[in-house]
Amino acid sequence: MYIDLVRLRRSFFDAFKGLRLIIQEENTIRIELLIAIFVLIGSFFLPLERYERLIIIIVIFFVVLAEILNTIVERVVQLFDFQYPDQVRKIKQKSAAFVLVFSLMSLLIGFIIFIPYIFNVSKK
Repeated sequence: MYIDLVRLRRSFFDAFKGLRLIIQEENTIRIELLIAIFVLIGSFFLPLERYERLIIIIVIFFVVLAEILNTIVERVVQLFDFQYPDQVRKIKQKSAAFVLVFSLMSLLIGFIIFIPYIFNVSKK
């Protein structure tokens, strides 16, 4: 099996360039990343278990991935905006709802993990 390191390097370069473009162009992902940084920093001031930190990291990645997917869907359907404006609007709304559900889920998980520590409630 032959691995083409030049192509592999280019693939990583393109992926990081795409990530940079999304961060530069999308306000919502910048907000989500800022919140994620605060949550991660705050998590180190609480005596969280290792699995709780892992859950927080996984949830953060899921929200960011949902936002990236939403951005891709929005950009693709915008190509058809002039032909099918009503359908495009509905697809964009559904894609945004996808991100909203992930965000609400992450908020709920965050409350479940952080509230007992913040309010010093004993965990049973």
